[in-house]
Amino acid sequence: MSTDALIIQVTDSATIIRSTDTLVTAVGSSVAGPTGATGATGAAGATGATGATGATGSTGATGPKGDTGATGAAGSSGVVSVTAPITNSGTSSAAQIGLNQSALTITESQVTNLTSDLALKAPLDSPAFSGTPSLPTGTTGVTQTAGDNSTKVATTAYADLKVAKAGDTMSGALAMGSNKITGLANGTAATDAAALGQLPSVPTSANQGLLAATFADIATAAGTITLTAGVQYFFMVNVTAPITATKFTFRSVGAASGLTHGFLALYTQAGAIISGSSTADTTTFTAGTTFTINLGTPQALAAGIYYVGILFSGTTPPTLIGVQAGGGLIGPTVSSGTLAGGGRALTNGTGLTALLSSVSGTPALVNTLVAVGIV
Repeated sequence: MSTDALIIQVTDSATIIRSTDTLVTAVGSSVAGPTGATGATGAAGATGATGATGATGSTGATGPKGDTGATGAAGSSGVVSVTAPITNSGTSSAAQIGLNQSALTITESQVTNLTSDLALKAPLDSPAFSGTPSLPTGTTGVTQTAGDNSTKVATTAYADLKVAKAGDTMSGALAMGSNKITGLANGTAATDAAALGQLPSVPTSANQGLLAATFADIATAAGTITLTAGVQYFFMVNVTAPITATKFTFRSVGAASGLTHGFLALYTQAGAIISGSSTADTTTFTAGTTFTINLGTPQALAAGIYYVGILFSGTTPPTLIGVQAGGGLIGPTVSSGTLAGGGRALTNGTGLTALLSSVSGTPALVNTLVAVGIV
């Protein structure tokens, strides 16, 4: 019995038992005592049967890479033995072995057609082609030196140095040598070239200080012309650049007689007189004299075709320097009321005593060309 509690069993339910640790009221029945101390562990039982094998677990992580092994010894050089010729249509099985090229030694005799095939190829240095060679588009060549007159191939850069057949512009002098420019049409603009038949002896006119002329040489007797009194003559003048006309000049080789006036004026191709250009001169036209007669007022003329109108009134006009022109100088056509059509010498009217203000009716072509200059 424990020394901490005193349990007394009595039959009288009213009995109270006091103890220092526990107060218990017993009512007519017994009270269980405290649990005893745990006994010592008994001997182990026999081992049970082995259980079934469990499922396989997942693969573990890869381990770290091991150290690189040492380099192996170098192999010996291989040698190819060519047992059959290598042709240009394929390769032998022996030549298909993948070895270093330095290990492949083939003599020329072992390659079929090597010499003959190479003979058909052009060398890189100064090749000589046969047949018709064709170059790819955009091939770049060497531009030849300007003026290279040879059979060398020309590049586009060299070709651009040459004048095109149509519509091109020269950038330098054109040296014809002993060659001629043929088939040249008569010039009409100030910068046009003049054909020989259009302006004969042009340098002579320039040397005489003329700005324009009906016929270049008015000082030398290329021929003599006697005009008819009362008939107005029109002689073409080609003004090649803008000028200011101030005077007419012509030369008499035969004296006039019984004249009242000599009239001169400028006319347009349309056949109208240019206002202020007319003059009336009462000079006695003696033989062997070059006459210079002022226009009524100076006239600014643009480049173009004009006509000098001449009229003598009286008995006998002077004999003047000029030519008896052929068909090539008088022009092809005439039209009513105009001087246009290319005629270099025309007449209009009869019995006139004053200059016409404009052409009346259809002028007549004549082969009489008087040399009259404008200064």
